[in-house]
Amino acid sequence: MRLLIATLFLFFVFCLEVSADTRLCVNNILKHDICAEAKRIAAEEQKTLPYKMTDRVQIISFTANLNILTQGIKLLYDRAFLENALVQQGRSLDSMKRQMFENSTQIACGAEISKAFLDMGGHMRFVYEFANGEIVFEFYVSAC
Repeated sequence: MRLLIATLFLFFVFCLEVSADTRLCVNNILKHDICAEAKRIAAEEQKTLPYKMTDRVQIISFTANLNILTQGIKLLYDRAFLENALVQQGRSLDSMKRQMFENSTQIACGAEISKAFLDMGGHMRFVYEFANGEIVFEFYVSAC
């Protein structure tokens, strides 16, 4: 009897989780599965990687988790290089962070496909890391 109750409980919890994920994925006026769209976009973009944005910046990954599309961006330098460059420019790390968030928002909202993805309930996550793998910035863009 206890096994039956435990099994029913686990089944019930699993069904609620699947149902919540399903609602999250089709939470838009067209009931379009934005989670499937995130997987499709990530798979398509992954084929073009790594993508060199500048001599010191590369897009290295695209992944999807439910309605979140994550873009991994590698800065081909270390923290000391960035801090030295900021000092030379008379800027702070906070001003750099604001600029990087604005750039991430422009990337997300500047392309028709990513803007449509956001408009349908998707979110874009940008993870910036140094050459050694240390994460320096992480941003979410949810609307344009």
